[in-house]
Amino acid sequence: MKSKKFIQKSLILRSIIAFMASGVCLLDQTLAAEINKEVSQEENLNVVEGVVVPERMAARSVNAYRLGDTQITGVVDSSVLSATKFVRYKLYASDTTTSVLSTASAPVNEDGTFSIPINPTLVTSTTMAIYLEGNTIDTWVYSTWNPDRVTILNATMGTVLPSIYTLGHPNITGSFTGDVVSVALKVNGVTQPEIPVTNGTFTLYVQGLITSTSDVAEIIAYDYLGKELAMATVDIRELASADPYYLGDANLTGHVGNTRANFIRVYVNGLLVATDVPVKVDGSFLVNIAGKVTKLTDVIQITGIKNFLGVELFTDLIVPVLAVPANITNLKDYDLAKDTTVTGQWVGSNVAKSGLIINGTLVGTNVTTNGNFVYYAKGKFKLTDEVYAALYDASNVEIARKKLNVIDSKSGTIFTSEYKLGKDSVTGNYTGGITKVALKVNGVEGQQVDVDVSNQTFKVPVNNRITSVNDAVSILAYDDSGNKLDEKRVELIKSLIGTLTVDDYGIGEYAIEGQFTGDIKRISISINGQEENKIPVDEVNQTFAYDVTGLYIDGTETVSIIGYSDTDEKITENLVNIVAQAAVMVNDYEIGTQYVSGSVLSKVVTVGLMVNGVEKSNVSVDRNNKFKLVGSGVITNAKDKVVVVGYDNKGRKLAEDAVFVTSPVIESEITALDDYDLAKSSSVTGKWTGTGVAKSGLIINDTVLAPNGTSNGNFAYYAKGKIKITDKVYAVLYDVSGKELTRARVNIINSAIPVQTAIITKLDDYDLTKSSSVTGKWTGTSVAKSGLIINDTALAPNGTSNGNFAYYAKGKIKITDEVYAVLYDDSGKELTRARVNIIN
Repeated sequence: MKSKKFIQKSLILRSIIAFMASGVCLLDQTLAAEINKEVSQEENLNVVEGVVVPERMAARSVNAYRLGDTQITGVVDSSVLSATKFVRYKLYASDTTTSVLSTASAPVNEDGTFSIPINPTLVTSTTMAIYLEGNTIDTWVYSTWNPDRVTILNATMGTVLPSIYTLGHPNITGSFTGDVVSVALKVNGVTQPEIPVTNGTFTLYVQGLITSTSDVAEIIAYDYLGKELAMATVDIRELASADPYYLGDANLTGHVGNTRANFIRVYVNGLLVATDVPVKVDGSFLVNIAGKVTKLTDVIQITGIKNFLGVELFTDLIVPVLAVPANITNLKDYDLAKDTTVTGQWVGSNVAKSGLIINGTLVGTNVTTNGNFVYYAKGKFKLTDEVYAALYDASNVEIARKKLNVIDSKSGTIFTSEYKLGKDSVTGNYTGGITKVALKVNGVEGQQVDVDVSNQTFKVPVNNRITSVNDAVSILAYDDSGNKLDEKRVELIKSLIGTLTVDDYGIGEYAIEGQFTGDIKRISISINGQEENKIPVDEVNQTFAYDVTGLYIDGTETVSIIGYSDTDEKITENLVNIVAQAAVMVNDYEIGTQYVSGSVLSKVVTVGLMVNGVEKSNVSVDRNNKFKLVGSGVITNAKDKVVVVGYDNKGRKLAEDAVFVTSPVIESEITALDDYDLAKSSSVTGKWTGTGVAKSGLIINDTVLAPNGTSNGNFAYYAKGKIKITDKVYAVLYDVSGKELTRARVNIINSAIPVQTAIITKLDDYDLTKSSSVTGKWTGTSVAKSGLIINDTALAPNGTSNGNFAYYAKGKIKITDEVYAVLYDDSGKELTRARVNIIN
């Protein structure tokens, strides 16, 4: 019997529900909890945290939650979807507790579905309670439906058991238990799409995925959320098989697959003809059944058993008896001068007759047995006829044919190929009864040699007897009795000749050059066996230049030049000797010093001194690749533009390097010079020391701006709008007469634009046994020179361009050295460096 208190609260609750037929009401939290605790237990009414909603708005479907799930899901019906935009769960330790262990909310999708994430480690028992409620907004003052109790079920479980799979079958079958709703086939690590399953069994289409017993096949079982429940390996078996058996074979062979059969029994037409023949270790078998199979209609059955006289593992291996394909295995040449009968040998299970086909017409057949082909043919065909020997079955159906080689030992014709001077033999072919040939040169006949009867060709050694296209040359043909059957003249062709002389190629040069002689009309280049396009040579000057722009050559490739005739016949091929990139490296020069000195790399043989655009002198480099150019009296001002240019042995410019010129006496010095920021600075500023300093100024791209006064060691020159990022700008100090005392390069930056840095993108290993230069690739801005630092000692830099790094290092590096490739700007400032890997 229900308590009076319950009846009172129940009546109150019913009154509230009736009152809310068209709205939502909030209860006091304490009263709601008490009502919920007592009323819902006895009458399954649901009021949580004071929220009550009429049943007409509670159209929704909440999926059961299984232990281990990571989300709570369901669907809100369209009738309340406009009022329900969010859903929330609350987790309680039990249905009788009011303390919330966890809560979370999520929006409702446009189609009414929702999914609220939940930490699966918080839900540990099916006795816990989860309630779900809805709301228009995510503030949760009230709910748009009575909170739903979410059913909590145990975690999904299941098993899967695949049946044994036999290779060649289209499907894998098996069974499953538990909460499995889909299965998938996984072969060699690749999982195929899932398929739904019901009623405890499954069938999966193999689709040719399993082709060998060495394949690893597995069946994976999933629950309704796609969680893997179980996985089982498929036992893959291979059917027993027999090799093709032809009527008349003595042995029957095959393989038991992985049926595990140990012995073989053979039946012919139901009679046991071989019993308990052991299977070899590798699974193969060989059974002698000579004389047991006599007709194509005989039935051969193989049974596999386990252990001697044990259980039968397979009985259904039926081996068809095959007819031996008809074939004429040998057919003797027919000599019109001697033979009367066409003879040969044949094989085949159903051969009954033999015959001749002459120029497409069957002239007759006769019975043939025991594999011997014999047919009388005297006077039936001529040397020019096309003759076939043919085989027929008992129904006169042709089952094989072979062309007959017809000869006439009393006649023959020879055909000679043209002969190119310098070749070692004269070749050709022949017809008829020719057995030997001989070479005749200027009336003198040489030794006879045998022809090649297998393909009716000949090859006669020349032995240096043909030396001119004016020689009279012919081939004489003889039969086996020594009778001369034919003689044909040999056409003589002059051999193509030519040579190539290829100049050394310096890395970075635009072309590979050289000279040629003879019949060469075109050339091509081959790089690591990959030949490029052919180009014409300069026939007037007998030179060539192959443009290699765009072809990557860094010294590690095998490069050759190939010479061709005007008909594209290859005449000769020469390897290209690849040397380091040409470079000039100049030491700094102080005004008054006698010489400008330095060194060169690669193909530079002479250097010239250019002062303000005028070449003042030109000298050869010495045997050590060093040079000295007179600078005294030629270079008189630190502002002079001085460059040393390197030339090859043809006077072509290969490289150059600017000379850094300094004054011998420094009476004053710019001790600090601030970066000039185009985005921020208005003046070039810095510090100086020294005596006699009266004025300061700027030189921008060799244009001298009017100086201004300076004092107290402070340098300041207004430059707003006068300087661009690409300008070369110097800060200059002058004495009272306007004479320049010193200058310093101004570093120009633009903080508004990201700075591009130099990067060595590729650096080849330096092989002490093969390499002569350190080579690589770079990218960046302001890169002007490259160099090496060996054990903290910087070597003189050289010019670099087009992103190619090359520095001659032969004899400079040991395997224990620490070597860096370095990039500099045109002032000599280091931009970046990279460690060189040294190998031997």
